[in-house]
Amino acid sequence: MHRRIVAAIMPLIFTVSMFTGCSGEKVEPVLDPGITVNVEEVGKGCLEKEGKYVAVVSAAENVEVIPLVSGKVEKINVQAGQTVSAGSVLCNIDDSSAKYTLESAKASYKSSVDSAEATKNSNYILAAEQEQNNIESQQKTAEGYQAQIEEVNADKGLLSYRLSEAQRAMDEAEDEYRSAKKKLERAQRESDSTVGDSSDIDRKVSKLQDKMAEKKSEYQSKKSTYESLCNSYDTSQKGYDDKIASLERSQEAAQQNIQHSQEIQAINNTITYRDKQKNAENSVASAKISLEQAEYQLSLYTITAPMSGKIEEVNVTENNYASSGQPAFVITSDDEKIVTFYVTEDVKDSLEYGQKVTCSYHDEEYEGNITEIGTAVDEEKGLFKIKAAMPSLKQASNGVSVEVSLVTEKTDSAVIVPFDSVNYDNGNPYVYLLNEAGTAVKRDIAVDIHTSDRVAVVDGLKDGDKVITSWSASLRDGVSVNAVSEVR
Repeated sequence: MHRRIVAAIMPLIFTVSMFTGCSGEKVEPVLDPGITVNVEEVGKGCLEKEGKYVAVVSAAENVEVIPLVSGKVEKINVQAGQTVSAGSVLCNIDDSSAKYTLESAKASYKSSVDSAEATKNSNYILAAEQEQNNIESQQKTAEGYQAQIEEVNADKGLLSYRLSEAQRAMDEAEDEYRSAKKKLERAQRESDSTVGDSSDIDRKVSKLQDKMAEKKSEYQSKKSTYESLCNSYDTSQKGYDDKIASLERSQEAAQQNIQHSQEIQAINNTITYRDKQKNAENSVASAKISLEQAEYQLSLYTITAPMSGKIEEVNVTENNYASSGQPAFVITSDDEKIVTFYVTEDVKDSLEYGQKVTCSYHDEEYEGNITEIGTAVDEEKGLFKIKAAMPSLKQASNGVSVEVSLVTEKTDSAVIVPFDSVNYDNGNPYVYLLNEAGTAVKRDIAVDIHTSDRVAVVDGLKDGDKVITSWSASLRDGVSVNAVSEVR
């Protein structure tokens, strides 16, 4: 805290002139002409400049749940706004193809284990029979895939037929509607031209109006059905194509397994028992990997929550197609909030990771720290994005705007003077000092940052200088001044 020292007011100086001569006139005493000023002894200190910005609150963690497989959504277990725990099942995708692949992998693994056991017991006949069984099993598997492909192609063709039938029905309904409309228009013209009693024609017009309304309703219904099919056609067709491609890959894998087993049969009698045993072990290891891959692939059709939190978005619907790589759900965690705001480049360059940020929300103050400083200009804002973690701001809803404040400029080694003591001449800053002789001395200075009441001077002043803090139109370099108060 500064200590004020009230200086003694300089005494009035009276000047008496003694004149001799005939006049003998007496001269009245006059007040000393010095200017009364306020003075402050200045020194080095710390000055901080604070900036205020509008920020948006959001969850610290925001996760998009993206399926790794495509397929028809069979069941959705959550809805937007619901809180879920990590591992909770969000939805299930049709996994019939993956189950079939897993069963095939289990059969192959069992066959490999049995084959290895047969080789271990040197039972070549049993091994040969087992290999033949494996070939036959893989052939059935390949045939099963072919049957599924044909079934999917049939469904695909049925969808195209339904679409064409819907279009034909819509066109027929439109023709009937237009025909009814023309009949109504002819009847109305006949009614308008009839002189005398037109009640029969009016009844006819009324019936035609009802008929046209009925045909119009039928046409709009058929049109709605057609448009609905059109909207789902491309997505459904892509789903069919993806499923066919998956089945063809599985079918190709089965064919490769058949070829592999046939090759083993061909060389079975030309290799040593040691080689047979080694090959059998490798076959078991390979089949185990395929089995684990099939199990993992099946697990991908059950979509679970990767973390606990609130469901913000549900982007899939039951009985419709879900694409791999597209977010199906968005989950946010309310354990911690962040605030996002934008600053200019010079402010961005002055900020540091971990720097303190204060947030004002509902007349309460919350503290946090900077966690992210943007390195590129945001294309929409034209500014740099800054994020700060606010651990205690849990009650604020995502998306609300708050005011944040933080230190944007700081100096530790400048002389701090009152803002009102700095004057400018053609843009060049200067102050007046009080010297030991009691006169004002003009001193040019160089300034750095300033606040509403203080200025940091980086050149021109030193510790202990007495700066004149009040202004007078008579204040000039070298003029006498009277210090009525002094602050240190």
